[in-house]
Amino acid sequence: ILEKIEEKRQEYSTLGKEEIKEKSKKLREEIQNKIKETLEKKLEKLEKQIKKTKNIHKLRDLENKKEKQETKEIQKILEERLPEAYALTIRACEVLKQENKDWNIIPYQVQILGAIALNDSQKNNKPGKIIEMITGEGKTITAALPAYLNALTGRGVHIMTYNDYLAKRDAEELKPLYELLGVSVGSIMNQETEPRGKKRQEKYKKDILYGTLASFGFDLLRDRLEKDNEEKHQRKPFFAIIDEADALMIDEAKIPLKMQLKNAYEKNKIREKYKKAQQIVANLQGKVMHTEKEIEDYQDNEETFAEDLESFDEYSQKHQKKLMQKILEEELYNYQELEIEDELKEKIKEIETKYENKKNKKLKKIAKLITKKAKITEQTKKDITNKAIQKIAEDYIILNRDEKTHVILTRQGAKKIEKELKIQNLYDGTPETTERAKIIENTILAKELYKKGEHYIVTEDDERKIILLDARSTDRQLPGRELEEGLQQALQAKEEALITKDEPALTKITIQQYLMRYPKLAGMTGTATAAEKEFREVYGKEIIQIPTNKKENRKDLETILTKTKEQKWKLIAQEVKEIHDNSYKTLAGNGLGGAPEFKTIKTAKPILIGTNSIYETEKILENILTEFGIKTKYNREQNREEWKKEALEKLAEKEINCQLLNAENEKEEAEIIKEHAGKPNSIIIATNLAGRGTDIKLKYTTLTPEGIKELRKEEIKKEYQTITDDDYGLYVIGTERSESKRVDEQLRGRMGRQGDYGEARFYTSLEDTLIKRWTTQKEKQEIEKWIKKIAL
Repeated sequence: ILEKIEEKRQEYSTLGKEEIKEKSKKLREEIQNKIKETLEKKLEKLEKQIKKTKNIHKLRDLENKKEKQETKEIQKILEERLPEAYALTIRACEVLKQENKDWNIIPYQVQILGAIALNDSQKNNKPGKIIEMITGEGKTITAALPAYLNALTGRGVHIMTYNDYLAKRDAEELKPLYELLGVSVGSIMNQETEPRGKKRQEKYKKDILYGTLASFGFDLLRDRLEKDNEEKHQRKPFFAIIDEADALMIDEAKIPLKMQLKNAYEKNKIREKYKKAQQIVANLQGKVMHTEKEIEDYQDNEETFAEDLESFDEYSQKHQKKLMQKILEEELYNYQELEIEDELKEKIKEIETKYENKKNKKLKKIAKLITKKAKITEQTKKDITNKAIQKIAEDYIILNRDEKTHVILTRQGAKKIEKELKIQNLYDGTPETTERAKIIENTILAKELYKKGEHYIVTEDDERKIILLDARSTDRQLPGRELEEGLQQALQAKEEALITKDEPALTKITIQQYLMRYPKLAGMTGTATAAEKEFREVYGKEIIQIPTNKKENRKDLETILTKTKEQKWKLIAQEVKEIHDNSYKTLAGNGLGGAPEFKTIKTAKPILIGTNSIYETEKILENILTEFGIKTKYNREQNREEWKKEALEKLAEKEINCQLLNAENEKEEAEIIKEHAGKPNSIIIATNLAGRGTDIKLKYTTLTPEGIKELRKEEIKKEYQTITDDDYGLYVIGTERSESKRVDEQLRGRMGRQGDYGEARFYTSLEDTLIKRWTTQKEKQEIEKWIKKIAL
């Protein structure tokens, strides 16, 4: 196919603008005529069957068969004309570059390969494949080639981007190309930015339309609620290309799109119930577990032990001594608080001295001595067992897994709640107690699993709306999405926001259901291989890996492990300071047209720090300030915005261009990435993939006849002096390993683009989510010993 494209490219090498337009117009007419002629012939028999069939199930099967056959025939025609369409697109890019200095897009061969795969057929499945192109390899222009080819059918192409800013940017950036080829293009924004109406409806008539997956999905749901067909926006779907396919097709698929009524509860009545629930939950303690086995182990050990202690008085003296010994061995009660004879105290001191470095053996010996020799009163025994019960007996357990999250109240927890609510049985099945139980369970989940700034944000207006964040990977806002089964209301109560009614959805659709409506579906991302199984099983899609245009020049440094998050943040800040302290280079004039001689130029490599939450971005900044000896007038917790502004200004005084990105304003953050990231002395601290989709282009400190400038590689002339050696390049720091390997790969992929040099290092602490979730207590203790040994 590449050879055929190249042949056509040579044939079209002399075409001018008018000839391209004419050629494209003719190609469109030929494709549409061929489709019409072929479908009339091939589908004639099926059409007759559909008209005769009255059975609704048989009719649906026939219509599905018709759609598949139609797609198959159209695909054959498009594959025949693909070399012409792609060659024409390439020639259009060349003409635009000749006429416009700002146009710098001409597809590389690897991008053409990617474009072929996006349109490619699959055995026994819908056309279109998922391509893996690493970050910075030009997915935007890659998608433009199959978008143009399929737009020639007149059936419409939807390109789904990661956010509104990228949809608008890509549509506007490629508009000159599409217009030269004679196809129309537009972009839609989310409903709040761009309401429904004639203007939005007209956009759906464009040949190529850019927008977020959520924007397209919610428009479909609103169309379903429209009684008047004239008011509906979307036409019959044909071809969709999904950018950042793993994030949109897999990660976001967990929360469905739904339309529902928004009515406020009677404020006082429902708020009182949540207030009472919050008071009760504040006095409960629990554990978050991640597997059924953890729960079984807890029930077999801690819960059984707690039940034994509750029945302490009923046991024989021998069994009581065993229980007391276990309490002291496991430090559920501090033996030093016991009033015991002086003679025993002396023996205990001897044991403490002898086994000073063997804690477990020491506790075992002391516990055995006390239970055998000490005279402990019945009241003291009662106090000891009560304290032990409080330490080991949880009031609730949360099973937290992707596919299952729910609260299990223990016997002790249920008793406490029943006492507070003054009821006999929390689970008696009556509507009132069932509602109470659900409110308490959701209040527990809201307290334990949902953190402000990490899983959601609260708007600063009077309504104080809860907006969910894509906490799994990016901290990106998900407007219009809500948690189900009362959990959204528990968050609203927690944050004293307006509590909306948990109405059944008027209509809803999952991401998978929405995308499978398209007869042709393709996707592209830098990290497809890690999600190969999901793409194959959920969407029936093959993955094609596209090689890089230039040889990769990336270096992965060893992960650094610490005991606490505070230690980790401090080490990151120390590394940032070390980079800046050792960043002075010498550039001499050497007679360059009288350019001044500079001996000490600060040219620290640009740093990108990817964090997992808004809170962590600010903690990193706080530690960087400390390392550079900067004190601020404002307090981070009390005056967040003023503190942030002052902090960045004081760093700028030290020639450090620092920016914080928290996925709050897509357009503004993309501009910051373009303007600041990749420049010498810049530090970008961002929640993972804030500014996603925007290239970080390296700029180098360069001495020109006009003085010092920061230039990209292609702008540097041979006679200039510049810092371009291999110790320079984007340095990526990951503050935590994600549960999704793809998120780490996406962050890592921000460096070393198009052959540039880059380095990446990850930091991990024992307090990180990944470690807490997937390591046992014993494994954590072993890691702690190891950390202590190597003195981190």
